[in-house]
Amino acid sequence: MRQKIGKKVLIYSFILVLFGTFNNQKLSGLNYFELKDIIIESSENSIFSDILDKTSDLKKSNIFLISKENIKEIIENNSLVENYSVIKNYPSTIKIKIIKTKFLSRLNIDGKIFLVGTNGKLTKDFIHNNDLPFIFGNPTINQILDFNNTIKNSKFNFYEFSNLFYYKSGRWDLETKDGVIIKLPNENLLKKLEEIFDIISNINFTNKKIIDVRVNNQIIFYD
Repeated sequence: MRQKIGKKVLIYSFILVLFGTFNNQKLSGLNYFELKDIIIESSENSIFSDILDKTSDLKKSNIFLISKENIKEIIENNSLVENYSVIKNYPSTIKIKIIKTKFLSRLNIDGKIFLVGTNGKLTKDFIHNNDLPFIFGNPTINQILDFNNTIKNSKFNFYEFSNLFYYKSGRWDLETKDGVIIKLPNENLLKKLEEIFDIISNINFTNKKIIDVRVNNQIIFYD
């Protein structure tokens, strides 16, 4: 009977040693893949600080267990980010590369000024750049981006305008930095913009304050 008890004690002791060895190796492996560094490449200090601060809780986690989706959510909540990439460099580093959005215009929402980014997001105005065109009216962000694409496909540049006026009908008026008002129709915008660009570029174009192309096949000038 004592022999059997002795054998059982030896077996249990062996199992405990084996289990302890396995767990020590496992813990050692987990420490090896512990996230130690988060490297952020960004030209904008505020983006760098924000992302670094919000990802700091990930440090000391196992890099294999950190979901890229969690990191993406943190990055995409920053309105200044246009594009980004997230790369895990094993065993202990995550590298984040960020490209800052470009600001298209300024927009007044409930008395507060926001910057409209090419990423389709709004940012509270912190640069106070009066060279950015100001949008009056209440267009959606998608309407602003669509209109920007139309202008980009023309000979004009979005930044040539000081003010843009949006109407509930979906129509836009533009004011150039020279003070010329351009009244656009709802349709055939690209064609009309090309016509207007050629007119304004003509050396004989002087003293005209308003160009109205809302009526088909007509261009009306007002002094």
